[in-house]
Order: sequence, then structure tokens, then C-alpha cells
Amino acid sequence: MTVSNSATSSSTSSSTSSSSLALALKTPFTLLGAFSEVVTTPMMLLYLIPPYIIGGATAYFVFFQVSDYTYLTLSTWLIPGLESWPSWITFIIVHGISLFVKILAWLVSGIISALAGIFALSVLAGYFVECFIELALKRHDLPREISPSFIGSMIRGLKDEAKKLILLCLLGIIIFISSFIPILAPVALLLGILLVGFELFDIPLMLSGLTFGKRLKLILRRFIEVMALGGIFALVAVIPTLPILLLPLGYLAAIRNMKYWQNLTIPTPTPTPQSHLH
Repeated sequence: MTVSNSATSSSTSSSTSSSSLALALKTPFTLLGAFSEVVTTPMMLLYLIPPYIIGGATAYFVFFQVSDYTYLTLSTWLIPGLESWPSWITFIIVHGISLFVKILAWLVSGIISALAGIFALSVLAGYFVECFIELALKRHDLPREISPSFIGSMIRGLKDEAKKLILLCLLGIIIFISSFIPILAPVALLLGILLVGFELFDIPLMLSGLTFGKRLKLILRRFIEVMALGGIFALVAVIPTLPILLLPLGYLAAIRNMKYWQNLTIPTPTPTPQSHLH
């Protein structure tokens, strides 16, 4: 019996990984489909105005603050005492390292600014974000267990984002440490990609009725496609506020993927007994 259960679990895990990989490879096309859906649905565009203003302003401010700090700390550590080297070698090395550090700093800063923008809009404009996602869930015939309300959405945003703030603080600590140990900078980048991917799937799953723990477990199980979606947002994160502008496409792409999750267990409401007149 144990062997049978183990084999079944292994088969399920393998099937999930294969499905997740297939959906990850289709991510660019999923985003294109999401773009078409947004621009042809006026009500969706209307819901996006407040989140764009709040999230965009926050992301723009944070981006330049973090990028300046990251670039200065990494470049100071990586370009020590080259004065004694031949001038042409120094020129090549310094400019090569400087370019590498600048790209890395912009990527990390872009991800952090995107996360900060998402945090701000989830709390201050959470109602409009939830209305947008609820409409998308309805259009794709996915369950909707939680209805948006202005105060309720703000409270949910505060509670959920506070839990993610721990991971965001961890990301900040890694960036600080990377000013002394630069090899940790790519670790910060990967963690940031995972956090962005988590954000895109989190609110649709929450409105579908899953608790935070179940959402986290499910997202880690679909790790490949979460990282694929987060990775695309990381690539565009070098342009300030662009991830915020593309955020609705990320939510829609996540919802489109959720349709194929066979292990997405949504709590269904208990049917109310109806009396029959004879």
C-alpha cells in the first residue's frame, strides 16, 4: 500500500513538473493573449487608473534610490587598488566591471522598486486591483470566493503584504551583504524574481478562496512557471515603472495558467437545502 501511494505521489509530482514546464515555455504567448484581453475590455482599463498612479510613483522613487546605493557599494568593492596596473589594462577592467555592476544594480533595483510599487498599490489601491482580478476570474470561469470591498481590500492588502515584507527585508539584507560579498548579488536577483512571480499569482489565488499557507505551497509546487513569469518582469524591470504598467498582464497570465492547474483545490460553498412545495 505504501509503495502504491509513493508511486502515485511520484507520478503526480512528475505530471505537475511537466505541466508547469510546458506553461512556463508558453509564458510570452500567454502575456500576449493577456494584452489582447486587457485592451479589448474597457472596464478592466478603468480599474487600472488608481493602481497605476500609486504604484508607478512609488516604483519610480524607489528605483533611483536603490540603484544608486547598489551601484556605489558594488563598484567600490569590485574595483580595489588598480592604480598600480598598466593604464590600458586598468581602463578595460574598470569599464568592464562598471558596466557589469551597472546592469546588475539596475536589475536588482528594478525588481525591488516593482515589489515596492506592488506593495503600495496592493494596500492603497487594493480595491481596484481586486475588482480587476475578480473580473478576470469571472471571464475565465474560475471560482470567486471573496468579493472586493474598499476597506476589506485594504485590510487584506496590509495583512498579506506584511507577510511578504519579511521576504522583502531578507532581500534587502542580501543586497546589503552583497556590498561586501558580491557573489550574493545574483542570489538577491533570483529571490527577487521569485517574489515578483509570487505576487502575480497570489491575489488571484486569494480571491479564489485559498489561505496564505495554501497559496504559498501551491506556488512553490508550480515553481517553474512562477519563475518564468517573474523572470520576464525582471527583464523589463531595468526601465523604471514599466513592471507596474505591465502588472495587469502578469495577473491575467497567472489566471490563464491557473485554468490548467488540476491540483488547484478551491473550497466550494455548501449548498443551501431548498424546501420543495408539494
